[in-house]
Amino acid sequence: MRIRAMRGVALALLLSLGLAGCGFGELRSQHAATERAWRDVVEQDQRWLAVLPKLLQFCQGKGSMAPALVQLQAYLGRVPNADKAKGLLDDAVAFQQYQALKQALHGTVLQLGQQVQQQSPDLLIDPHYRDWMWQARQMQQEQQMAWQHYRSEADQFNQTADHFPKSWSATLLGLSKRP
Repeated sequence: MRIRAMRGVALALLLSLGLAGCGFGELRSQHAATERAWRDVVEQDQRWLAVLPKLLQFCQGKGSMAPALVQLQAYLGRVPNADKAKGLLDDAVAFQQYQALKQALHGTVLQLGQQVQQQSPDLLIDPHYRDWMWQARQMQQEQQMAWQHYRSEADQFNQTADHFPKSWSATLLGLSKRP
């Protein structure tokens, strides 16, 4: 009877020592930090997207800008709403498509800005347009900062989840690497 009790104690001791460095708590906290950082990215994206219709208003009626305006409207129609964007972390392909769409959107806005400078100098002195440009630049900087923070958190989580025995813990918790 005594040997059986000692075996039980020894087994419990081995299990507790084996699980001590498994990283359940560390993985959960890093995963939560990654999720918070991604929510910040989505919020900044949504704020930036909310000011783009104003650009469309400024540029309407400028015939030479029509192709870029049509392209901008098409991109805006394809951007997922905030709820769908929050779920992109679980789908690497959709995440890449979202990133490519954002890049194309930024490129189109830059192209429109260049066209305005070349073809509509009257807009450049319009205080409403200048205010919009300042807002858009500020939001773009905030987007970049949020993205850099997300990348940092995701890289840290991915590094932790890659190391044994934490990789097993990540699998048990159902936590996958972040794009």
